[in-house]
Amino acid sequence: MMYFSSPPDKSRSGIIAIEALFGIMFFMFFMLTMFSYMVLFMAQNMIGHAMIQTADSLALESYGIEKNHDKTIEIGDLAVAIVEKLESGADHQGADGTDTGEFSTKARWFDKKESGRVPKIVEKRFEAYFAGGPERTKEILNVLHVHNLEFKDSKVENQDLVITASYDIDLLFGYHIGSHRIGKYQTSQQVVSRLWSKGDGEN
Repeated sequence: MMYFSSPPDKSRSGIIAIEALFGIMFFMFFMLTMFSYMVLFMAQNMIGHAMIQTADSLALESYGIEKNHDKTIEIGDLAVAIVEKLESGADHQGADGTDTGEFSTKARWFDKKESGRVPKIVEKRFEAYFAGGPERTKEILNVLHVHNLEFKDSKVENQDLVITASYDIDLLFGYHIGSHRIGKYQTSQQVVSRLWSKGDGEN
């Protein structure tokens, strides 16, 4: 018995190739988008973690600054160790009135009359915890596609340190629909920490 095969349908082969091409394109688009969102979430988590560390550090430091300023530190007081540790790396002051040490300041930033210093001090402490300093922080934020990071709305309110970070973040795989860019977000995070001091913050 003899079998005869029909000649291949070239039009059908072309359709399969086109279907495969579109399938691969959509799959790659999906994977790149998911990867972009993973980087976005990682950036938000890193920023949020550094903000928590910053808030806790400044809230505790305020107690040592106040005790040292009021000359009420006792030998057995926890503030002694804190102040000595903080002041060991901060013997000079910068042009903005804050200490040059990345992890310390001597300014009574938690007082109402010093409220203008809060955003700058918060930014400096954040950079120290995020990556050890401003230059390294800038490099990492660029890799994560984070731009325009600001702490200008940070303040002391009702004995709480309120740290607010606002920034823009881009997806690694962004695209345009007309003049509108898809994948660029403006977002913010906020952290609140109760101060250990009894400064005259806003009520």
